[in-house]
Amino acid sequence: MQKDHLNQNKLSLGLMRRNRTFVLMSVQIVLFLVGFIWLIGIHLFVLYKLTALEDTYANEQSRIMLAEQINQNLALVESNLYEMAVTQREKNISRISAASETYIQEVRDILKVLNDGGTYSRQIDVNLESSDKIVNSIHYTRTGESSPYVLEIIDLTPKLAEIEEKI
Repeated sequence: MQKDHLNQNKLSLGLMRRNRTFVLMSVQIVLFLVGFIWLIGIHLFVLYKLTALEDTYANEQSRIMLAEQINQNLALVESNLYEMAVTQREKNISRISAASETYIQEVRDILKVLNDGGTYSRQIDVNLESSDKIVNSIHYTRTGESSPYVLEIIDLTPKLAEIEEKI
């Protein structure tokens, strides 16, 4: 009887060791899966934030390109005003005036894109000898985080009206 009891104790001890090993392995597997899922979650969160940051960067870069285009067009208008002041032929004055109004309209189009969002397409001459042009589309999205007022519109709209009056 004592041998049976001893064998039974050895058997239950062996079962307990196997059960303990099974429980420890199960806990390790569960911890591994939880950690793996947690890492995937962190990766997806960082990827989401990085994508949002890249979109913001691209949008701000578009805003800068639109501002450069505004400056370029205003410089061309200024140049045309000086040219009109020294030109004596009526035909040249009307040609320069039409070109200036085209530049002013382009500035208004850019201001509309800055206010509402959208795409502005600008044409760049490839060289002076040919009529080849490159069309560069600038896409700008107005975000909800930005101010409801666009400072460029507030600043430039009255000035554009003055320039048109002088032309």
